[in-house]
Amino acid sequence: MVMLALVEEQVFTLVILHVNTFWPKLKPVTVLKGFVGAVTTPLPLTTIQLPVPTAGAFAFKVVLGLLIQIVWLAPALAGVVAGSTVMVMLALVDEQVFTLVMLQVRTLTPNDNPVTGLEGLGTSSIRALVLEFPKLFDHGVLLPLMAKPVQFGIEGGRWRRSMCVRGGAVRRGDDVNVEVVVRTRNVGHFFPGGTVDAFEVWLELQATDEKEQTIFWSGRVGEDGKGQVDENAHFYRSRQIDGHGNVINKRNAWSTRAVVYVHLIPPGAADTVHYRLHVPENCGGKITLHAKLNYRKFMWFNNQFSYAGVEDAGAAKGEVTPNYDDRKWAFNGDTSGVAGKLKEVPTLPITVVAQDTKDLRVIGKKEAPPEPQIITVKEDWMRWNDYGIGLFLQGDLRNAGLAFDKVTQADPQNPDGWVNIGRVRAQEGDNAGAVQVLDKALALKPGLARANYFYARVLKEDGKYDEAIAKLQSVLQQYPRDRVVWNELGRIYFLQKKYAEAVKAFQSTLAIDPEDLQAHYNLMLCYNGLGDDARAEQHKARYLRYKADESAQALTGPYRQAHPEDNNERQMVHEHVSVELSEAPRAVAKKRAAASAGAGGGR
Repeated sequence: MVMLALVEEQVFTLVILHVNTFWPKLKPVTVLKGFVGAVTTPLPLTTIQLPVPTAGAFAFKVVLGLLIQIVWLAPALAGVVAGSTVMVMLALVDEQVFTLVMLQVRTLTPNDNPVTGLEGLGTSSIRALVLEFPKLFDHGVLLPLMAKPVQFGIEGGRWRRSMCVRGGAVRRGDDVNVEVVVRTRNVGHFFPGGTVDAFEVWLELQATDEKEQTIFWSGRVGEDGKGQVDENAHFYRSRQIDGHGNVINKRNAWSTRAVVYVHLIPPGAADTVHYRLHVPENCGGKITLHAKLNYRKFMWFNNQFSYAGVEDAGAAKGEVTPNYDDRKWAFNGDTSGVAGKLKEVPTLPITVVAQDTKDLRVIGKKEAPPEPQIITVKEDWMRWNDYGIGLFLQGDLRNAGLAFDKVTQADPQNPDGWVNIGRVRAQEGDNAGAVQVLDKALALKPGLARANYFYARVLKEDGKYDEAIAKLQSVLQQYPRDRVVWNELGRIYFLQKKYAEAVKAFQSTLAIDPEDLQAHYNLMLCYNGLGDDARAEQHKARYLRYKADESAQALTGPYRQAHPEDNNERQMVHEHVSVELSEAPRAVAKKRAAASAGAGGGR
């Protein structure tokens, strides 16, 4: 007996069930919505015996599996041809009993709508044994037996399909970790670049169900997209404060005295963002996740301040100096005299840099969630690599290593996976393990600069200085203006007490970046070793001039206590939760979604 279920892209899912009894009512099927084009025969009292699988250890009296994943798909489909009579098993949701329907199939191309109702069907006393399957039916709708993946990935200003993590489902009442990966592509600078204290770049994640309920929203913009961004959102910016702990938000960078946090993505790197999604009890059967990377030219406060900012008459008079600005502001000033034709505070557009949606299946609270089926295919190696890099930069070495393992499984001939496993092992202090995988990487691509660079760092830790120098020199032959490599080379010469060679290496760094802090510090040490006190003092003075004032971080303490959202962003590993939701934001969500659809979406 065959149960035919519709899944995405009009693919048949077939499940073979054993039926112990067969007592259908002798009443023909009159309507079967959304499944096949026509039903031409009444219910017969005979069945068609489909082929029994020749492979596998399943007994015939249990579910034999999804035929699309079993080697005997072809012989099973041989019994389901146009014009043949087959048994189709459907479920009556209310009674939770199976109804057997015999129908004539004229075509194997079903309608793309799920079965939403059955008319003219009698009940049957048919019992079936279903093992280790997710719930097949919910709310009268046939649900797919394979859910969409959970994880996301942004790349190069556009979303690509997610990593192959299949079979995911979430339970009502549970908290779920959702991760979004943002990666820079084809840029030679940090993202975002420019005045990172002035504009707004943030990640927005919204979750809705098929009932049009908004069940999660991080990064929401107030006033229907015109106001301030949710302060608990994940931002890409530099959060700076003045000497009295006031945010630098008026393009007054000269007053910066401390940095609370900096979130930027290096070239060719990635950021992994964590969200905690609560699945409510009244959630529907499907959750749609919609993630967007947004950009606005100026932060909301600065825009309001520039056009309508006046000192708040109801607040105490604040003092302003080059070191701080304690004034309080109201945004109700007269805009008739502002420069330009527009005599009101403008609404700055929000540009969607990248976006994507993914669906999650929702199951009952007491049901066991199916184990996700992780598929590693060659074309997905970069997805796993980006995910691992984001975790690695957060210091989550264990999970980063697991992600990089998936890279090597997806494409064992790609050296990047082995190199990054080596980075993780070196960071964990496992130098022998790092050497093992870096050797694999160099066997695949002997001249790979990054493999030689990290290999050199491991060799330096093991005291094998000459071998490390040879590795670094091979890197410099490819990238002669890489100041990081010059600094590493100079440091090894210093450890060998070859001070003259070390000075040449650090001078090469300063030829690239005259303010490089590490080079000035090490030149101070090298000239001390050479007995040149005058030059040592010169580089000591430059080092002290360029280095950050470490004591300034004391200013961030009271600020972070008063602003827990920024304190959360400061942590290397942190997660975001939803804003408080009500009927109003749900209506806003629908309105914004409709507007986005009408505008054709973001770039």
